[in-house]
Amino acid sequence: MNRWLRYLLLTLTLLGIVSSILYLESLKAPSTPVVAGSSLEFVNPSGFINTEPFQIADVIGEKVILIDFWTYSCINCQRTLPYLNEWWKKYEDKGLLIVGVHTPEFEFEKERRNVEAAVAQFKVNYPVVMDNDHGTWNTFGNRYWPHVYLIGLNGEIVYDHIGEGDDDEIESEIQKALGLTDMGISTPENTIAVDFNKINSPETYFGSDRSSNLSFVTTESSSIAPNQAYAIGDWTQESEALVSASTESSVVFEYNAKNIYMVASADAPTEVEVWLDGKLLQTITVQANMLYTLVEGSDYGTHTLKIVPKGVGFKLFTFTFG
Repeated sequence: MNRWLRYLLLTLTLLGIVSSILYLESLKAPSTPVVAGSSLEFVNPSGFINTEPFQIADVIGEKVILIDFWTYSCINCQRTLPYLNEWWKKYEDKGLLIVGVHTPEFEFEKERRNVEAAVAQFKVNYPVVMDNDHGTWNTFGNRYWPHVYLIGLNGEIVYDHIGEGDDDEIESEIQKALGLTDMGISTPENTIAVDFNKINSPETYFGSDRSSNLSFVTTESSSIAPNQAYAIGDWTQESEALVSASTESSVVFEYNAKNIYMVASADAPTEVEVWLDGKLLQTITVQANMLYTLVEGSDYGTHTLKIVPKGVGFKLFTFTFG
C-alpha cells in the first residue's frame, strides 16, 4: 500500500478515536454544571438585613434557594415583591429560602438606611444581602433587575427568570424543586397588571452617564418629539441626575404608556407640580431618594407630561413607564 495512503488512513483512525472519547466524556457531564456551593456565592457583601450573615454554601442540601436580584427604586422589582412575599409565607416552612440580593443602580441605593426603609415599606421579611460593589451580581453573571435564580438541593441552578411576569411559572418551578404537589398558585394582593406590548416609551435616564434622549432648551415649545425629554430652563447635569437650578425649571416628555414613575430626591421637601396634557394633575412632595408615582392612567395611550419642581436642588434620575 502506498506510504502516504497508510498515513492518511492512520490519521483518520486516530481522529475517529479522539472524537469518540470526547463524545463519551461529554455524556458524563451534567446538563447544568454550575454548582452554587462552589462557584456562586455572596461576594464581599456590604450587609445583611433580616438575618445574621451567612453564605449560600451553608444551606446547600438543606434548602431550595431562590435568589432575587433587585434594587429598591426599580418599578419592575417593586411589582415582583408581592409575589416574593407570598412565596416566603407559603413555602418557608416547606424548605424554601428566599434571598433578595440588593444590587444598587444608583449611589443612594448603597445606603443601608435607604434599603432598610424600602424593606420595611414593602414588608419584605426574607433575608436581604446588600451587594454594593456588584460582587455577587458579577459572580452570577447577572445583567438584569429583577432576575431570579432557583438553586436546588444539590446546589445546581435548576431554573432562572429575567424580568417581571410569568409568576405562575416561577411558582410551579419552586414547587417542583421542593417536590410539592397540589399547592395551587398564589394570588397576592396589591399587584399591578402590566401589558408590556402596549408600553412604547423606554426608561429614560437624566444623568450624564446614561442620558441619550435628552435635550436642553430655554423655552417650552408646542412641537416636541415623542420619547424625547426636554429640560427647560436652568438645570445642571450630574453623572446620575439632573438638578434644578431655579424655581422656573421644568421637564416635558411625550410618552406612550399607562403609568409613569420617576426616581427623584431633593435636599429639602420640595413640591413638584405634575401636569398631564396641559392640565395640573397633582402636586407631590419630593425629598427621599425613591421612586415616585406621577401618573396612574386608566388606559394605555399617548400623553404629554410636564413636571415643575418648585425648588432648587431637586434631582431627577429617571422616568419609568408601566
